[in-house]
Amino acid sequence: MGDRWELVNSRHYGRTIVLNSWPRDRHTEAFSHCYRLNGRSVEELLAAFR
Repeated sequence: MGDRWELVNSRHYGRTIVLNSWPRDRHTEAFSHCYRLNGRSVEELLAAFR
């Protein structure tokens, strides 16, 4: 497995452009960011993993 989470927008920029990245141990922050980008709340994210 990799050592970090990367946010890419392959539809607009391709898979080689990394918009943001997080260390692997901060995966919750990465997931929260992606949920907010998609118009969902962090509470929805947390509920999904209960």
